[in-house]
This record gives sequence, C-alpha cells and structure tokens, in this order.
Amino acid sequence: MRPDTTPAQLRHFLTEELYLLAADKAFYGNASAAQAPVPDAAPQEPAIVKETPALTFKYLGGNQKKMLVLCHYADAEYMADAHLTALTNTIGRLGYTLNDVAIVNLFNYEDSAWPQLNSFFHPQKLLILGNAACPQGLPKLGQNQMQPLEGLKALYTYSFTEMIGQKENTKTFWTQIQTL
Repeated sequence: MRPDTTPAQLRHFLTEELYLLAADKAFYGNASAAQAPVPDAAPQEPAIVKETPALTFKYLGGNQKKMLVLCHYADAEYMADAHLTALTNTIGRLGYTLNDVAIVNLFNYEDSAWPQLNSFFHPQKLLILGNAACPQGLPKLGQNQMQPLEGLKALYTYSFTEMIGQKENTKTFWTQIQTL
C-alpha cells in the first residue's frame, strides 16, 4: 500500500473486509483507535417462551357442513342417548347427517368462551340447546328466534330435557330449526 493512501480511501476500492495485523496497528494507530474493542458479552441463556397449548375440543360428528350444536350434559360424554337419537332424527329431516354437524358438550368445557369455539369450529350455523349450553362471551340471543350472529345463523332454543314430553316446546323447536 502506498503511504499516501488512507484506510478511509481503501473502502472505495476494496469490497472485502480488511483486518489489521498486530504489526500494522501501530502504523494506523488513529484509525484503529476510533473503533474501541467490544468487550465479550456475558453468555445469555435463551429466553424461555411458554407456548400456549393448542385449543382443542372433543366433539361428536364430522363438522362437514359447519353446523355447531352446543349442549350441556353432566352425565354423558356428548348427549344422552335418547336426546342424541331425537337430534339425529331432527337433523335427518332437514337433510343433515351426524357427519355434517359438530356436537359439543359444554359441561366438559365450562371455561371456554364463544370466541374460542368460533375460531376452532368456524361454524356457519349454530344451535344452542338450553340455557346451560350458552358459552361465555356469547351475545344475548332471544330464545326460539333465528338470529344472525357474527356472519352465521344462530338458534338458541330449549334443551332436549325441556322438549321431551312437552309438545308445545317441541313444536316451537321444530318450527324454528327448519329455518336454520
């Protein structure tokens, strides 16, 4: 290198990084003094990120037509057998099968809220069977009235316990579910 060439000028001609040898540091003392040595940083442990467990719900059915049925049974995994038969017969008259719906027993998920259910199932239709089956965070719905809810059709109606043996309740349910 020529003596009249400064390290500042070299950066225009050389694209690679240059490193000074110990013997050259004395010659370019002012240039290397501008870059103070960086002390070694203490080794840091990586921050532990606590992962949120994936939200899952155990449900009966295939959810192929995105119809979510919410119920509340303390003594059954999904629904009482007689009530499941009645529901299957009812949705069968409407052209649905068990593969088309997702039946969730909210007794098993009492801490779950409507936004969690909505984001997991992405329902287009919602059937709520009884007051105990209303999830937290669900906007107030009128009973036995088809209502729009966040871009889907919702029906909040009687539980099957309230309908079995009550012809008036069953008739009201049948009238409304036909519009779902």
